[in-house]
Amino acid sequence: MLSFPLDLNAVTFRSGGRRHLFSGASLYLFGIDADTEAVIEAARTAASPEALRAALAGRVPAETVDETIAEIEKLIEAEVLGRFGAPLKPPGRDPGLVGDGVEPTDLWLIVTNSCNLNCAYCFSRAEYMADHVAMTSEIARAGVDRIIALSGAQTDLAIVFFGGEPLLGMPLIREIVAYARTRGAAAGKRFGFAMTTNGVKLTPANRRFLIDERFSVMVSLDGEAAQHDASRPFLSGKGSFATIAPRVRSYVREARAAGLSTSGRTTLNRTHLGHIVDLYRFLDEDMGFTAVSTPIIHEPAPEGFAFRPEDLPALEAELRAVGDLFVERCARDGRAPAWGTITTFLDSLHHRLRPSRGCAAARKAICVDVRGDVYPCERFITARDWILTRTDRDDWAMDRVRALSEIDAVGIYDKCRACEAVWYCKGTCAAERVRYHPPEGPPETTCAIYRALLRVILDVYVRIDRDVVMPPFDPPTAPDARKIAA
Repeated sequence: MLSFPLDLNAVTFRSGGRRHLFSGASLYLFGIDADTEAVIEAARTAASPEALRAALAGRVPAETVDETIAEIEKLIEAEVLGRFGAPLKPPGRDPGLVGDGVEPTDLWLIVTNSCNLNCAYCFSRAEYMADHVAMTSEIARAGVDRIIALSGAQTDLAIVFFGGEPLLGMPLIREIVAYARTRGAAAGKRFGFAMTTNGVKLTPANRRFLIDERFSVMVSLDGEAAQHDASRPFLSGKGSFATIAPRVRSYVREARAAGLSTSGRTTLNRTHLGHIVDLYRFLDEDMGFTAVSTPIIHEPAPEGFAFRPEDLPALEAELRAVGDLFVERCARDGRAPAWGTITTFLDSLHHRLRPSRGCAAARKAICVDVRGDVYPCERFITARDWILTRTDRDDWAMDRVRALSEIDAVGIYDKCRACEAVWYCKGTCAAERVRYHPPEGPPETTCAIYRALLRVILDVYVRIDRDVVMPPFDPPTAPDARKIAA
């Protein structure tokens, strides 16, 4: 029997003149009618079924109210709908744990902690980049040997070169690419290579090497000149856009001719308010990136860069305009543009994917820093309590891997279980949980931004022609959902 008020972890919304219900607990999405919407919304505050009928008298027939509540009860029993704050299913065994160990496939190498830019919001600049240390050949080679040894039965491995600015360490990168290919072939492994770069050192010679070695490259770029230069200047304080943009455009053009894709990454922050749609057009159309990623800056952030509560209405309005542009691109191109902020969760929504954990740090990926310390991922590099081992040691802190697996479980915070966006943000990443979050979870502004993004993505999903832009898929039928499901 249902208890009242009926606090469903589900949201109603309207798009294109139609009404919908989204279950934050199960990712089911229904088309609903006006009566069903009225019953659900009124039930959130009604103290009893009698109070609900009274509140809707003259608007919704009493028998319709009772039928709708009965159907909702069946859907709750079938775990299609759930309550805010209800426990999520236990996370179960972490798929990243293999037997009593792990089989990581991705190796991040911090080839240098030096950088030629002075980005205002860099997550490791103040703590990590003060002493300008370059990784030695011995440490890098030992990292390659370690990922080969740990990878077990996995045959496809990847090395991601990171920094600082990795292109400052090009001699080492050239050496390690050759070493990894040789060592991998001897061990029956295949290596792919990736890099995140600020683009300053995308010189003709470096571009040629990255293309010849089939690198997957992500370029950090914060928009057009005024925006980019405000947050990503040179160490001298001079703007970097005029140097970076032509080199990046050349690389994107040359990579496309070679059949390679390139990604553009912007850390979306308060300085982008009023320009977010222009930012997407710039990254996609002007720069020509085949994929665009705009992760939201999280607290703590420097003054002027973190979004404030009063920014949320304007931010959501701009994100909705980005959603409109996304829908236009789907109709124009017959496929969804690779805009990670939207497409990642669109796929989860379409296939009802609810992973038990947020990421693969220490289970599918490891990071070796400039001194040879091995961390769960690149965002842990200042969290020394989470060092797993060193490249000159044979031990492995499996106890920390298991602890991280539990920390990374979705729904460990009460506030996440009371949020319809829990399967979108998953409580944010494990490194942020360890380094920044209080025991109660992410800051409320972060949560509100993810809920706003969820509303935008739901609106996009019901507007696009999914048969055209998404893989064929037969959605599961909700039990006893004949009245609610369209």
